[in-house]
Amino acid sequence: MPLTFDILSAVKPFLNPKSDDDNAKWAALTAGHFLMLRAGELTVASSDHFDPSIHLTCSDAKLRTAADGSEYLSLHIKQSKTDQRRQGVTLYTAHSNHFVCAVCAMKTNLALQHRRGTVNNDTIPLFQLSDSSPLTKIDLVSFVSQLLRLIGIDPSQYSGHSLRIGGATSASIAGLSDYEIKLLGRWNSDCYQRYIRSPLNLFLGIPRKIAQTQTIKFQYANPYILTEDSSEQ
Repeated sequence: MPLTFDILSAVKPFLNPKSDDDNAKWAALTAGHFLMLRAGELTVASSDHFDPSIHLTCSDAKLRTAADGSEYLSLHIKQSKTDQRRQGVTLYTAHSNHFVCAVCAMKTNLALQHRRGTVNNDTIPLFQLSDSSPLTKIDLVSFVSQLLRLIGIDPSQYSGHSLRIGGATSASIAGLSDYEIKLLGRWNSDCYQRYIRSPLNLFLGIPRKIAQTQTIKFQYANPYILTEDSSEQ
């Protein structure tokens, strides 16, 4: 099942703003949603397998200022499932003007890491927990499951893939075109579209469109079936 924007809006009040772990995990969730990231791009397989040359570090997330003075986030993904040559890609998102906001969550997370006296941002996990361990996929899925139970949703139909397809579903509900969704999600199909030079404001306007879908309830009747083909996209 997709983890859509309306669900994120429903679970946000259950987060503990004083919990470092909640803040780090929420930053991962919102970044994953608005940028349609794979769980493996946000997390590590196990806490002792963090590799700064592959996984996200604090230096990969940067807060920038657009020409109109507005703030946005750039996130550099060093490698992904469809990036076999490890050339990396930089993704962009802006403020959603909503309490579910990837930029706001990332600012909180980065401030948290800096307060810990981070010496080298190139080697510190971007999503580091209070025990100094990097966020694992199990950590993230468990966090989502706990939040879903709090709002009365059975978490058994959700997995790490729910984040990526949830972002795409929210984008579709918000009225984004197939081209925009494929471009933002870096889907293999029609991969030539990734080489079309798109204006930065195309990406920066998307979070506000998605935020307007909070009151549009997703129909949960038909669970998303993960097939071999869909897992590759």
